[in-house]
Amino acid sequence: MTTLIHADIFFLISTIGFIVLFAFSVVLLIYVVGIVRQVKKVSEKIAGNVENISEEASEFIRDVRESSVYRMLFARKRKK
Repeated sequence: MTTLIHADIFFLISTIGFIVLFAFSVVLLIYVVGIVRQVKKVSEKIAGNVENISEEASEFIRDVRESSVYRMLFARKRKK
């Protein structure tokens, strides 16, 4: 009879442990999903900024190449 009581106590404690572990896992999963969403938003902003920066850099390079100082310093030698 005492063996049956010990088994019931063991199953009660293990059930409570699994419930606590499951609740902890759910809370942790909620936090992980929130972090992943924030990372996705940040990466989308970075991608948009990279596109803007590349456009501005190409415009800057074009402006520099069109400047008279650049042409004077880095003039190509023309073939005769």
